Amino acid sequence: MNKIFVAMIIIPFIALLMFKGIAISDYDLKQRYLKDQVDLIAYQVKITGRLTAEAYNEFKTKIGKIADFSSVGSSIILKKGVYAGGRIVVLTNYTIGEKLNKGEAFMVYIKSGSISMYSRLQNGGISADDSKNLYYKARAECRIEVYSEQGNT
Repeated sequence: MNKIFVAMIIIPFIALLMFKGIAISDYDLKQRYLKDQVDLIAYQVKITGRLTAEAYNEFKTKIGKIADFSSVGSSIILKKGVYAGGRIVVLTNYTIGEKLNKGEAFMVYIKSGSISMYSRLQNGGISADDSKNLYYKARAECRIEVYSEQGNT
């Protein structure tokens, strides 16, 4: 009886915990990678004052390996604005290649179109309540620090 109990209950439970641990680790690693990429783009804009089409396409390619960010307008959001009282105000859309002046603000936000495997495991699939689903998300903002106009033509 004891061997049956171990074989039918304990072993599947241990396997489930191991699979859940792998899913958590996978989600965490991907989320950290995406945050690093978003921070890198914000830093490039902070230093140069603009986001080039080449850098943007490279960014999209890198994050596209992790999850689906292909839905236009909602997956990758680029905004510019002005800092006032420590917050970004007067947010407007940023166009690729647009030059920002020193002191202006830049923000990038990404949200995947696909739900993470960890979320599917936790919810037993895709939840009808979207607030329970985990997407890959990252956000970064910066203040432009361009010091020389000669290097930004």
